[in-house]
Amino acid sequence: MAWSTNTSGRSVMRLNLTDMGNLVLLDEHNATVWQSFDNPTDSLVPGQKLVAESKNHVAYSQNSISGTKTSNAPSYVRFWNGSLALFIRSSEPGEPDGSVSILRASSAQYLRLWPDGNLKVYEWLG
Repeated sequence: MAWSTNTSGRSVMRLNLTDMGNLVLLDEHNATVWQSFDNPTDSLVPGQKLVAESKNHVAYSQNSISGTKTSNAPSYVRFWNGSLALFIRSSEPGEPDGSVSILRASSAQYLRLWPDGNLKVYEWLG
């Protein structure tokens, strides 16, 4: 097996690929059964996030953000066009606790964490 969503026994009626690149499996009530944005591997597209408690996450670098956690949501990093937004103490729709600047894209873009620890942003120049 090359890939699995682990949705065996659950009713999947529809597949949707969103404009942001999220592959979503929906049930008969259009409720999300599974989505690729919740299961990151080594690549992210804009809008996707890496959650600290995710079972599928890869290595993270450490950033120091101090203060009291104001949200019950898990800490995460979201990839936006132009930045990696760090939600460590807070969560959306609030402001991020910090960010890492990335060059803004004029077309499709994705981010990949390589096994050697390098984080690279790629852009389609078609």
